[in-house]
Amino acid sequence: MSIRDHFPYFQQSTGIYADSAATTHKTQAVIERTVEFLTRDYATVHRSAYRAGNNATNKFEATRQKVAAFIGSPSANQIIFTKGATESLNVLATTLGNSELLSGSEILVCGSEHHANLLPWQQLAEKRGLTLKIMPINSAGQLEVERALAMVTPATAIVAIAQVSNALGNEYPIKRFIDAAHAHKALSVIDGTQAVAHMPVDMRELACDFYVFSAHKMYGPTGVGVLYGKAELLDALPPYQLGGEMVAQATFSRASWQSKPLKFEAGTPNIAGVVAFAAAVDFLAKHLKTIQEHEKTLAVNLYRGLKAIEGLRMLGDFGQGISSIPLVSFILDSVHHHDVALLMDKASVAVRSGHHCAMPLMDVLQVSGTTRISLAAYNTVEEVEAIVDALKKALVMEANATVETVSDAELPIATAIRTATGWDAVYRQIMLAGKQLPVLALELRGEATKVVGCEADVWLHKVIQRTGNTAYAAYSPSKIVRGLLAVVLERANSLAPEQQVRFDYHQHLEAIGLQRFLSDSRQNGINAVIQAIKS
Repeated sequence: MSIRDHFPYFQQSTGIYADSAATTHKTQAVIERTVEFLTRDYATVHRSAYRAGNNATNKFEATRQKVAAFIGSPSANQIIFTKGATESLNVLATTLGNSELLSGSEILVCGSEHHANLLPWQQLAEKRGLTLKIMPINSAGQLEVERALAMVTPATAIVAIAQVSNALGNEYPIKRFIDAAHAHKALSVIDGTQAVAHMPVDMRELACDFYVFSAHKMYGPTGVGVLYGKAELLDALPPYQLGGEMVAQATFSRASWQSKPLKFEAGTPNIAGVVAFAAAVDFLAKHLKTIQEHEKTLAVNLYRGLKAIEGLRMLGDFGQGISSIPLVSFILDSVHHHDVALLMDKASVAVRSGHHCAMPLMDVLQVSGTTRISLAAYNTVEEVEAIVDALKKALVMEANATVETVSDAELPIATAIRTATGWDAVYRQIMLAGKQLPVLALELRGEATKVVGCEADVWLHKVIQRTGNTAYAAYSPSKIVRGLLAVVLERANSLAPEQQVRFDYHQHLEAIGLQRFLSDSRQNGINAVIQAIKS
């Protein structure tokens, strides 16, 4: 039985899934364990004397034991279940901020961190009057390791860094940062979310103070995360939330708490998710070596394929011999990342575009976002070849979008789209429409004119003309979004101001046949633009 055969999704889908850094698909065993527990064994945990409750508790705690063994935790009591890595990091930042454990005046965070491993520390620094310092990432997307290590000093209170960057795929030498933190009596926090499904991790070897990850990025259920901590540190931290189960004794005037891990698990947890998570841990424990070897092959083939594409620049350490994680972010000279993702989607290849919840990193790289391909154990070498071929074809299609528009005295863009047949023809008309967009001047593209809620950056501004009419101008770095903006603004600018507010733009898009070509995310972006016009 191959690794891929464990995943029923791929027996149904004909597309290629290349967004596993966002979330992974589930093994048949995880699905069966979920259904089995909900249909045969469901009961609440830790609170019941009856048989079903005890059975559910035993299954729940068995997962804790499996997770502890999988990551080399000295004790299962050092494994805290949360909703995900994001909550785990928020638990840490909040409880550390309410404790006496911090010594030092600085928090050091890697410059490529996911918002979840940046914003909580940003808020903690503000709350406690600490200085937030950022490890340097260069313009190629690589961590300047020696400079970063030199930033760990006696003033450092916390060193927070991902083992593998979700935005770049970089694998960082976290042991060096952990040792540097301990040498200066600072706490080390490691985000292992992008690591645990790809490589062995051992808390005894790493000796970090805290380690977090999410089940759904290692073939397990959503809504389950893990916070590992050293025993003495968990003992010293206050609770994160107060409520049921975490209480040892409570009166109307005072309360005391249970010891770890229950002290941090107030309320009814995601019981079915935690129980099913055990199946994902079993799968990884059994197949991790095979997965590592296979993913290294995927990474090598992906690097070779992308390297041969002219005008494509890979960011970070991918292909540099530093990491074999099959995750790569890239930019293209001629095509916006949003357009790349749409074109790939039309070829049934799912890739991610955007800032990958790492906006400050994108500012450092001086890009609005990247296209990210992230593979996993279930992908194949043949799929890698298909991904590269789809990307090449998408670039050719983008370059050749040069058909003539249909002339119409009133609404030529709308007429051209309405009379186009098939997605390819509609797409060409959208690309051409972007050339007719009333472009908003660069100096007017600021926070005041930015439209919130769009998948790609969009700026929209209205100008009151001498006639009293309102004419809109807009801009987006995405060619496809510029085309969609042109469609909407063509109609809006043909109306009187009072009509612009009342007009049903969605009905207009439906009438010209464009609505059916809009994905949910692009529909949300159009909705945001329409709302901006109406307001």
